Amino acid sequence: MRKVFGIAIALCSAVLWAGAQPAFAQYGPGGMAGTVHDVNRPNDVNAIPPEQVLSANPNLAAKFQAMLPANVTAMDAAKGYNNLHNFAAAVRASHDLNLPFLEFKCTELGGKYCTPETKAKGMNLGKTIQTLKPDMAKADVKSAEKQANKEAKNDQP
Repeated sequence: MRKVFGIAIALCSAVLWAGAQPAFAQYGPGGMAGTVHDVNRPNDVNAIPPEQVLSANPNLAAKFQAMLPANVTAMDAAKGYNNLHNFAAAVRASHDLNLPFLEFKCTELGGKYCTPETKAKGMNLGKTIQTLKPDMAKADVKSAEKQANKEAKNDQP
């Protein structure tokens, strides 16, 4: 009986020890050795507010500034967007379609971002284009939305 109890304890200990070790598939054969984790810097740039990304990347901010009205900074224009991709797509779409960016932003994000502030609800990129260009065919709206998203993928730091 004592022998069985001892074996059971040894097996439980081995299972608990093995479960606490990282799997090679997660970290490779070296485990986590040599891996540096910066907890203050997410791996995905789209997890950071776009105005923070732009302030850390002046060249990228300048690229957007060239597509914005002179009286609006890229950092101010980015406020309200959830991520860099959404901001970049909005800037690209408004620029490509010759739509005033501030009107585009107001329509896309809603009344809080309008001057003067309104109670309007925001909408997605395609609906924003359709609203501001009502004469544009649905297929052309879809194409413009797709093009803006494609261009926005290239606007990463």
